[in-house]
Amino acid sequence: MTPGPDMMYVVTFGLTRGWRGGLSAATGIALGMIFHTVLAAVGVSLVLRLAEWPLVVLRFAGAAYLLYLGVQMIRDRSGLAVATGGSRFSYGRIVGSSTLVNVTNPKILVFYLTFLPQFTDQAAGDVGFQLAFLGALFALMGFLTDATIGLLSGRIAQRAVDGDTRWLRRVRGVGGAILCALAVAVVATPTT
Repeated sequence: MTPGPDMMYVVTFGLTRGWRGGLSAATGIALGMIFHTVLAAVGVSLVLRLAEWPLVVLRFAGAAYLLYLGVQMIRDRSGLAVATGGSRFSYGRIVGSSTLVNVTNPKILVFYLTFLPQFTDQAAGDVGFQLAFLGALFALMGFLTDATIGLLSGRIAQRAVDGDTRWLRRVRGVGGAILCALAVAVVATPTT
């Protein structure tokens, strides 16, 4: 698991919204992985493998969403939730947006199409069940990794802020710029 849009998203929300924000982002990412697991298990992923255009559409939709989130983060000049306990956002919205970031990440879909099937065995039984089990295991491992990173990011932010909202605004600006750069990278990098 190398750092990508999902992990950067978790770190950004951990730093800007505290440990609850990081944990919410990790939860949304895991829900997105479960979505991909269901697609793989029921065979929808096979249909997407036969046609390249859905992956292209998904890639551009994901990039557009990352760009939107990055710009919103850069433009946000409100006080920081870590420092102020602000209520301008909800953790449910973080879960939802994190799920969307994961679902629209074509590299996750390619992973489920190419990597997981290598560990299935038709002689061992229902391949769909095997894919569901492997995908759920991958989602659990990803959640544990992302949750740890989100919690640590939140703790770092708590210690660093100490009443200095300028620091958090800078972190938001850098986090937004990173999300925008990831959007460009998603468009520039082929999915296969």
